[in-house]
Amino acid sequence: MSDPVSRREIRITSPANEVFKEFRSLLDPKGIRKAKRFLLSGRKTVEEMAGRRADRIVSLVATDGMDLAPIYDVLGDAKPSVFRLGSPLFDALDVFATRAPLIVGQVPGIPDWGQQEAPQGLEVLCALGEPSNLGAMIRSAAAFGVSKIVLLREATTPYHPKALRAAAGATFAVRFNKGPSIKEIPPQDLFALDMRGESLASFEWPKNTRLLLGEEGPGLPDLEGLRRLGIEMRPGVDSLNATVAASLALFSYRRSHPF
Repeated sequence: MSDPVSRREIRITSPANEVFKEFRSLLDPKGIRKAKRFLLSGRKTVEEMAGRRADRIVSLVATDGMDLAPIYDVLGDAKPSVFRLGSPLFDALDVFATRAPLIVGQVPGIPDWGQQEAPQGLEVLCALGEPSNLGAMIRSAAAFGVSKIVLLREATTPYHPKALRAAAGATFAVRFNKGPSIKEIPPQDLFALDMRGESLASFEWPKNTRLLLGEEGPGLPDLEGLRRLGIEMRPGVDSLNATVAASLALFSYRRSHPF
């Protein structure tokens, strides 16, 4: 068991404190990209990360009365900074009202996508800008064994608090690459979901290919050679949520190519 006595805790009570201001900036994609840090919440997710990826943890954040012993017990020899915030400050960071300790983590480097390389398995090219949708898609991608997720320029960061929460820990189990704009990707070996496309229900996926997920509003660009797949729905229903549609496509791929 780790010894909590050897861990010095720093108390913050002022919103003008520079450390607190950096923590608060991690609620916004710009702040995340600038600081190269993320803010993780959720008792179960926090404890799992402490046990599995302690090397990524920069700080623990709690308020008075919160027990950090369960986290200390799984941290091993790692000793991140520990901050105790006054209740109003902590509540400002605890946007999901978990009333449990938070983690400030190091955003890993995301390598550039080698778009000229042939795909291996199913790669997802993603332009989702809504954090919760991106996080839910990441969770499905992990479940169905996507080989990599290419984050296009239009996509939000997967380390946004809403994306991390929706991904439920899957963010740390998938491979990311950084890609170009959705308007600049080559259409080779590329499929996308479109209500007017050929039926997904009877489609046989190539084993090594790519699925393009467009932006929620603008949708798909006019890429010559892009193959479009449609999901049959009851007449009168406008469309499916982007993440639901993507999950159906990933399931369809895995039916063609079981684990």
